[in-house]
Amino acid sequence: MKVHAAAAPPEEEEEEDLVDPMDTIRQECVEKHCANFLEKLNECNDRVSSRKKTAETCAEELVDLLHCRDHCAIKEIFKRVK
Repeated sequence: MKVHAAAAPPEEEEEEDLVDPMDTIRQECVEKHCANFLEKLNECNDRVSSRKKTAETCAEELVDLLHCRDHCAIKEIFKRVK
């Protein structure tokens, strides 16, 4: 009696991780157009982190950076989306 090896399951093709184009565009905008806002946010974070007790937050700096980033990105996203 012959014993046949069980058929190997078909190899699954590796799926490419999809990259959201908006993430890439936003990163480019921060680096190219909003670097000054990022610098201000980083300075604020450093200042707040260096203190034990402070009421200061960096919310305004964060909002400014996000506003700049999204304002830049919205112009680019429609050029790249089909």
